[in-house]
Amino acid sequence: MTLEEALLFTAFVLVLILCAALPCLALAEIVARYSAYLARHRLKAEQRAVTLLKDWLSPEQLSQYERDGHFEVVGCHSGRERWRVRLSPLGPARRYGRRQGGRLS
Repeated sequence: MTLEEALLFTAFVLVLILCAALPCLALAEIVARYSAYLARHRLKAEQRAVTLLKDWLSPEQLSQYERDGHFEVVGCHSGRERWRVRLSPLGPARRYGRRQGGRLS
C-alpha cells in the first residue's frame, strides 16, 4: 500500500467515524435540551404549587411554615390527631398524637 492509498484510507475511515458520531452528538444535544426544559417546567410548577399552598394557609400556619419549613394541621373529626406537613420528596405529611406538655407525641 502506498502512502497515498494509506492517507486516502485514513481519510475514508475518519469520514465514516464522523458520519457515525454526528447523529449521536445531535441526539445527546436533543436529550440535554429536553431534560433542561423538563427541569424548568417542573420548577415553575413547584413554585406555583407553593404559592397556592401559602394562599390557603392560616396566618399561624404560614408563619410556622416560613420559620420551620413545615406546618401542623389538627384532625377535623376528633381534634386529637395532628399532622405535620412539609414539602419533601420523602413524604408530605406525618401524623402525630395528642399534645402532651407542649410537645407532639
